[in-house]
Amino acid sequence: MAGNFDHEAMRRIRRAKRMTQKKLAPMCGVSASHINQIERGAGNPSPETAQRIAAALGVPVDELLHLPTNDPVATEEERELIAAFRMLPEPVRLAALAYLVVLARTGNVQHAEEMWQIVRQASERHTAETGSPEKRQAPPRHG
Repeated sequence: MAGNFDHEAMRRIRRAKRMTQKKLAPMCGVSASHINQIERGAGNPSPETAQRIAAALGVPVDELLHLPTNDPVATEEERELIAAFRMLPEPVRLAALAYLVVLARTGNVQHAEEMWQIVRQASERHTAETGSPEKRQAPPRHG
């Protein structure tokens, strides 16, 4: 999550909800000092902690991430991945993120395949609960 977490957005949203760091911390399963470090930019949350922070603040996790679709350094493939990720329904986005993190950290394709099964199951559950797969409108492509 390093480099992509928006520390300022986290602080802004937490304050707008009139929530203290001390109140937020147990909701996220971390200490108040860890929340303070994250907000100061002195530490970065794991993907799991970022998801818990977003849930506790009542916002989608992508509101706490820098996801620059127009980043001139990002490749076309990276911009396409970001756009596709943003179109996924929330439970599938979280499962897909977990899959990518496991693959990136371990390089273990077999373990990543197990995570992919979780992504598929989350998608199927979402479809069963809502009657159809939720699709978000793709953001306009620039480039």
